[in-house]
Amino acid sequence: MASAQTPAVTLQVDSLKWRSFIAFNAGTDVISAGKTLFRDDLDWLNFFVNAEFHRFAMNAEYGREKRIYDNGTDLYETSGSYFRVGPDFNFLFKDPDHSALFLGARYSFNTFSDQLDYSLNNPFWGDQQNSLENGSLSADWFELVGGIRVKLFQTVWLGYTGRFKFAVDTFEDLTLIPSYIPGYGRADLRSTWEFNYWLMIRIPYRK
Repeated sequence: MASAQTPAVTLQVDSLKWRSFIAFNAGTDVISAGKTLFRDDLDWLNFFVNAEFHRFAMNAEYGREKRIYDNGTDLYETSGSYFRVGPDFNFLFKDPDHSALFLGARYSFNTFSDQLDYSLNNPFWGDQQNSLENGSLSADWFELVGGIRVKLFQTVWLGYTGRFKFAVDTFEDLTLIPSYIPGYGRADLRSTWEFNYWLMIRIPYRK
């Protein structure tokens, strides 16, 4: 009796090409750096790195920010550092120059402190100097982002990012309610915008 034979089945997937990790990008925001250079009441720097995976990029961002508001009688100071993480989707992933037109999202969080020095005029005791402070606070929020990236020359690139920030903490139970949250902006706004202009270096992994 002849034995039954099962024909071999060969699956060919030559037309399906998976392109994985292709490049690193790293850069700094020249807008915040420029403001820091020319203003005494501001110290603000932003940095980012990401890894490109064909259509997608995974981003990690770090920033530090210190602001001073002085109206002559009262002085408010806030400072802290913040982190942002999240993905982008690149709509120009087939561009031969690796330009990008992207949309994405970020989860953002920070640690910061603030202090208010203010004066009170008391008819009996005269002028008095008082101070309130928060030694260690943290906040988190979400961002929807969009932007572009274009090649300047060789491995140097320029890019823009617009951010819509929302769902930040309120701190309503504190004696000193923060006026400004580093990395987010004015604390009384439930949503706000930010614009970054990046100067970056692109390190390709493969062509």
